[in-house]
Amino acid sequence: MLTPTYPIRPLPPQTDIETVPVLRALVEANKALAELKGRAATIPNQGILIDTLALQEAKASSEIENIVTTQDELFQADLFPEGPDSVAAKEVALYRDALHLGFRQLKETDGLILNKGLIAIFQMLKKRNDGFRRGFLTLEAISGHFVEFSHPTGARSGILTIF
Repeated sequence: MLTPTYPIRPLPPQTDIETVPVLRALVEANKALAELKGRAATIPNQGILIDTLALQEAKASSEIENIVTTQDELFQADLFPEGPDSVAAKEVALYRDALHLGFRQLKETDGLILNKGLIAIFQMLKKRNDGFRRGFLTLEAISGHFVEFSHPTGARSGILTIF
């Protein structure tokens, strides 16, 4: 059984977050975003900017999973998808493609996350045709602080609840 190591505070915070310093920072952030939007509009092919950002995000996220690659390998994998490049670069490029797919789906559904969209992203990343798992997840309350999840295989793992 898990023992909490720190208290999880309920959301939203019970403090006033609309303080003068926060509102000043909000004004500065708003101005910076407006300037970025104006400058981005001057770029003839804005897809280049978006692709670069998506690639950087995919690279940083993949490093968490110990998939490390270089910028050169990423751009080479993008330019020459059939060429000899690293497995890590291919994995990051696949993650980037999944980000693009998710973004396109969000635009098509006015920001709704649909089950079919999640399944399509999963299928792209895993290169499989299956969808959601079949079977049941059992939830059991254990004291006032824990919920125990039982996987259909019988594996069990406890996690803290936030209620």
